[in-house]
Amino acid sequence: MARHKRHNNDLELLAVCVLAGEEWLMHRILAYAERRQYTKYTSTLLEPWRISIAALTGALTAAIAGGRDDLELSPDENPADDVIAAFAVHEARLHRQRGISLTMFLGLMKYYRQSYLDLLEARLPARAERTVCATYLRRFFDRLEIAFCAEWSGLAADRQLTELQDENRRMTNEKNLYLTALESHPDAIILVDEQGRVREMNPSAMNLIGRPNNPGYFYYAVAPLVPPDQDTPDTLRGQHLREIIPWLEQPLHTAQGSGVRTSLTYLLEAEGRTAHIQAILTPMLDVSRKYQGTLISLADISPFVAEYTALRREQQARQAQERLVLQAKLEWERTVDAMPDMVAIVDRDYKIVRANRKMSDKLSLSYEQMLGQHCYRLFNHRDAPHDYCPHRQTLEDGCGHSVEICNDDLGGDCEITTAPYRDPAGIVVGSVYIVREISERKKVEREKEKLQSQLLHAQKLEAVGQLAAGIAHEINTPIQFIGTNIDFLDEAVQGLSGFLQTVVQETEAAPAALADTMRQGLAALDWDYLAAEMPLAIAQSREGVRRVSSIVRAMKDFSHPGSKHKEPRNLNQIILTTVTVARNAWKYVAEVTTDLDPELPDIPLLGNEMGQVVLNLLVNAAQAIAEKLGPHPEGEKGSITISTRHDDTTVTLRLADSGFGIPELVCPRIFDPFFTTKEVGRGTGQGLAIAHDVVVDKHGGSIEFTTEPGQGTEFVVTLPRRGQ
Repeated sequence: MARHKRHNNDLELLAVCVLAGEEWLMHRILAYAERRQYTKYTSTLLEPWRISIAALTGALTAAIAGGRDDLELSPDENPADDVIAAFAVHEARLHRQRGISLTMFLGLMKYYRQSYLDLLEARLPARAERTVCATYLRRFFDRLEIAFCAEWSGLAADRQLTELQDENRRMTNEKNLYLTALESHPDAIILVDEQGRVREMNPSAMNLIGRPNNPGYFYYAVAPLVPPDQDTPDTLRGQHLREIIPWLEQPLHTAQGSGVRTSLTYLLEAEGRTAHIQAILTPMLDVSRKYQGTLISLADISPFVAEYTALRREQQARQAQERLVLQAKLEWERTVDAMPDMVAIVDRDYKIVRANRKMSDKLSLSYEQMLGQHCYRLFNHRDAPHDYCPHRQTLEDGCGHSVEICNDDLGGDCEITTAPYRDPAGIVVGSVYIVREISERKKVEREKEKLQSQLLHAQKLEAVGQLAAGIAHEINTPIQFIGTNIDFLDEAVQGLSGFLQTVVQETEAAPAALADTMRQGLAALDWDYLAAEMPLAIAQSREGVRRVSSIVRAMKDFSHPGSKHKEPRNLNQIILTTVTVARNAWKYVAEVTTDLDPELPDIPLLGNEMGQVVLNLLVNAAQAIAEKLGPHPEGEKGSITISTRHDDTTVTLRLADSGFGIPELVCPRIFDPFFTTKEVGRGTGQGLAIAHDVVVDKHGGSIEFTTEPGQGTEFVVTLPRRGQ
């Protein structure tokens, strides 16, 4: 049982081997057929050989698949009924009808057998498997040879003659069929041999060379029946093609040399007209790739050329129009792309149908990504247009409209302008949508407003300074008088006090009446009280005069116009002067503590403007504490701490308060001009904006802050030691 199974496996291997080796077998068998000149009796084409070998392989694999282990013919079997040998019997009949003898056909089959055995030798390295398969192959070919030999030898001579006659009639009919097709073909067809001599030519070819005739003339005409002035087939057949159609000589030479199909178009002038002839030269190769001649097909393609020429002219005219349209389109695109503004065309559905490069670059979208987008989603991030949408208004009234928006995607402040976009009938079908960046213009406007505000503020400060300077001047002289008189009174009081003290001491030694009178006089004066309080009153008056003088000097310093250029100034002195001048703003709500660096160096400053910075920070701190304490603080006060420090490159001012702090939402805007959180009348929103401008823009420093809601805020001003 195992041996039988192994036998079947070997035969399956044989089937796989021959199926995979069909190409190998075909070339090997074909080489034998060429060497033995067997191909002159068979087709010169490769495909019939391929079909024959495939059929033989099919018969072998069918026998294996059918489980035919024993291929021996028994004495009672009829080879004609043998299914396995049907291929050999069929092939034998075909070859016999072509005039092949049994000996020749048997020789061919012997080489078939050897080729299959050679395939096993080449493809099956295992000796045991090859032996089983080779034995099966030999029996298979024995069965085939016995079958077709029996069929061939059993046929009588008269039957073989009848077969040949039938085959001749069939081949004659087949030849007539192909001849009729050749003679009836509208294209000129010429068959030349390997030397370039004409073998066959159809009527269309005869007409082409100026020798008209009827179908069949070239093939059937004989010299005795042809008029003397006409060519006979014998006069044309055998002539070299160059003698009949000279312009085909070079293409024919190319086809003969390369063995590759050649095609060309020739302009032929004949019969008063110009014809475009397409020539196709097809080399005829036999199964051995040997050149056997050339089949030439000549077709008058003049109508197609005329039609093509007309189509080409039409296409060129259309292309010229398309180029003009494309040129206009490109010019429009270049013009719009060169515009500094963002430009789009928006249809009635609020969808963008065109856009320039500026808009594409600004939105970081490709042209294709923008097309079809709704303008209100793209520019305003909304699901519907605004009531003030200029595109909507243009669609409604057919007029242009403008609106200003702020959009970070578009670069900040923008002005959107729409103009009606009309179709050829004048109907508004959309708008030309122009987006112009106006951030710089807005910035200039804000700077202008800021400068105007600063100018107004400066004018107010100048007026206040002039008034303060005048008041300080007017107060200064009386204060000097008062100070001088207090000094005089101090000296007088000290003298009187000494005299009266001596009088008191001498009272004890005076007569009783005088002593009583003196005691009564001193009691009436309340001398003990005066002696204790007069020095104190004079000291307090002197301190008051000193403080008034200090305030007057601070007012004079603060109101001094100062220089327009930076001068070396001490920041500590500016702080002290400002604290004194602003005392009334903080004395009721806070205690001011200064921690000033005693070794703080002078640095280049605009003194008055830096004083304004300290004043604004100090007043803001006092107002923040007052807001936290409320309208009735009941004696409670906050704290303001001012400190200065320095290092090798900078001087730092810190001003911290215990106020209410700055809300988180407000922090990003506290340095914006005109921004304030105070009620109307209590702030203009300019204090910190001016401070930022003076510190950052005019001194090249920085101003920062930290805040904690409910706990307070600390501002840090950093100034360079060298002028920036």
